[in-house]
Amino acid sequence: MIQQLQAQIATLQAELAQLQGGAPTVTGRLTADLSPGDRGPQVRTLQQMLNAVPGIRIASSGAGAPGNETDFFGSLTTRAVIALQEQYAAEILAPWNLVRGTGFVGRTTRAKLNELAGSPEGSGTASGSVDVQDPAPVIARVSPSSGTNGDRITIHGMHFTPTGNTIVTNHTSAENHQTIDSPDGTTLTFTLDTDLGNELSKQFSRLTRDGRLRVQSRFPNALALRILVRTGNGESNDIRFDYEPF
Repeated sequence: MIQQLQAQIATLQAELAQLQGGAPTVTGRLTADLSPGDRGPQVRTLQQMLNAVPGIRIASSGAGAPGNETDFFGSLTTRAVIALQEQYAAEILAPWNLVRGTGFVGRTTRAKLNELAGSPEGSGTASGSVDVQDPAPVIARVSPSSGTNGDRITIHGMHFTPTGNTIVTNHTSAENHQTIDSPDGTTLTFTLDTDLGNELSKQFSRLTRDGRLRVQSRFPNALALRILVRTGNGESNDIRFDYEPF
């Protein structure tokens, strides 16, 4: 109940500031990593901070606009985060050897937003630099986003380690998970080899041509898999990959 009242008060303060023509009100500071799809008060704080940055607006009206921030990290928030990351690329992206924003609010993005809002993180130095040692991996996208066993797949993201990046997919036993090197820390390329795919191939190989055609007509065109990366520094978010059985 208290948290609900605090949220209502924060919303009213932001709306008042907007009516008075002032800068968007920012309540609190960012203390956690945030990803698209997240919900909660930290997302509302993120949106308030983004709306307070000159040249960046989540929306000009409606949900996400100054004074109308929400608790949901959707596509408009993602777009605003990417704009901020690329606007301050030297401080946010360069430490990870990235040139394009990812939409993920990690340590350097969070530190810059807190700094702009006037509440820098305690781990930063007087010059605004941030300690970026030993972060957990983050997946931004996978290309291609669909395929079958034997295809070469590249995971794009950040915080991958030079060695010891374990590719984890569901429907694949732990002993068959692959461990891949990442010289640049931002990509992992591997050959897809899932237990699911191997079992499907085995079963389909036993069918006659007509039987295979009948199965194909009833079988899904793609099966949703989840892929994540595990290093000595932690485990990444997971991302969808569509396995094509035919």
